[in-house]
Amino acid sequence: MVEGQRVRAGQVLARVDPRDYEANRNADLASRNEKRANYERLQDLYAADAVSLQDLDVARREYEVATARLAISQKAVDDTRLRALFSGVVARTLVEEFENVRAKQAILLLQGGGGLEMKVNIPERDVVFGGRGRTLDQLNALANPEVEIAALPGRRFPARITEFAAAADPVTRTFRATVAFAPPDDAQVLPGMTGKVVTNPALAGAEANRFWVPSAAVAVADDGAWYVWRVDQATMRVQRVPVEAGPMSGTEVEITGALEIGDLIATSGVQQLREGVSVSRAQERG
Repeated sequence: MVEGQRVRAGQVLARVDPRDYEANRNADLASRNEKRANYERLQDLYAADAVSLQDLDVARREYEVATARLAISQKAVDDTRLRALFSGVVARTLVEEFENVRAKQAILLLQGGGGLEMKVNIPERDVVFGGRGRTLDQLNALANPEVEIAALPGRRFPARITEFAAAADPVTRTFRATVAFAPPDDAQVLPGMTGKVVTNPALAGAEANRFWVPSAAVAVADDGAWYVWRVDQATMRVQRVPVEAGPMSGTEVEITGALEIGDLIATSGVQQLREGVSVSRAQERG
């Protein structure tokens, strides 16, 4: 297999040298055949009252044990071939040809042709707002999640929460969730790309002018007051907006202030900015 190669479900992707496994299987096959012949012979003798029932039971048990051993060794032979569980594309190969491998070692990454998933960490405030005992369907209806890929700024794709952790991460105090979405037909979205999940603004507390922003966007004045720089999107000049800082989650902090959904704020160099200074957007990296 080479990276980028398309494969179909059931196709052999890799294999290990089967000779040792086949030798074990053949030995177990011969033993099974011997035990079966002996059991069948004793059945005829028992019918003729030539052997006891105990002798027949011993032969039966030996035949059953030999059959079980053969099944195990046959599975070992079958497992020397790694087959694709679904049709897709070989995203990456992790070993070289003729390399020695261990049991359960990853061999390659297979990318399916269907939807994609994104792992996200949901802050405590969103979990609390969601309400107790809600089903995934209810959470999806409430959150209305969308995915935005960093390489496709401004475009959002409908998504759905498929998994939701019931316990918080002990370090970040956030809840891990899995969000599934269908990639667009006109762009190639691959595993490993970065992005974000956008939900109903009410879940983030926007109805009370509460927002989660990068901690680097919040500055502290000499008098200890917190503030952010709002950027006028027409003139690209900054205006100082006082805020109250709340809890942190990862690299973000919750703020409360005279901000609205859609406001643009500066996120770097905030300590060096002054009222009315012009700024520019950061260049998007390809």
